Amino acid sequence: MKIERRSRASFLTLLRLAITASFVSSLYGEPPQLSIHLDGTSVELSWPTELDRYYFIQKSSTLGADSWAYHDYAVKGDGSLESTTVDGSLAKQFFRLEFYDGSEFPLPEALTADFDGDGTDNKTELDQGTNVFGLTFSGSDFIPDEWNYFYFGNLDQSDTDNDDGDYTNNLEEYQLGLDPTVDERVFAVTYTYDVVGRLITASNDSVALTYTLDEEGNILGKN
Repeated sequence: MKIERRSRASFLTLLRLAITASFVSSLYGEPPQLSIHLDGTSVELSWPTELDRYYFIQKSSTLGADSWAYHDYAVKGDGSLESTTVDGSLAKQFFRLEFYDGSEFPLPEALTADFDGDGTDNKTELDQGTNVFGLTFSGSDFIPDEWNYFYFGNLDQSDTDNDDGDYTNNLEEYQLGLDPTVDERVFAVTYTYDVVGRLITASNDSVALTYTLDEEGNILGKN
């Protein structure tokens, strides 16, 4: 496999940096060439992308079969040159390019996994342009894009919007772990107590209960 190296020989000698590229299957044709460029203490990896292909970078320090881990960068190709920067201060590093076109069945684990645990699989995140390794905040509010995409399918809402009309805005719904498309008032319960702290009523938007208590405050019944 031909790998283009755009760096001085002394750089490779001093840092002993090795770059390897791999591809998933021959059905994709020739793999893209992974280029490297030294910029101070960092290394830029770049490669040409093809439209609608999904690209991941893996890294290893030993080339052992179980040593490969995902570098925190992934992207969906748009036909342009793509690049990412990695730490160049380590004594020895190996990188390889992994890519898929999304037509496989079943989909490969790299696309069905949820690397950042936000409830959205990697393929969906790459399709919508969010970060598979963490939350994305493209707006000026404090709500991640992933949350908006999950509930609304777009980024048109603001943190002060109240789409379900339950007097709890989107930011509060996000912070409380609520569904911003469901009116939570029907599930909210209001309790009242007597002067000594005994429960006497419980109500929400659908039902109201009044409790009958004995002298010790035990509930005898409700209506």
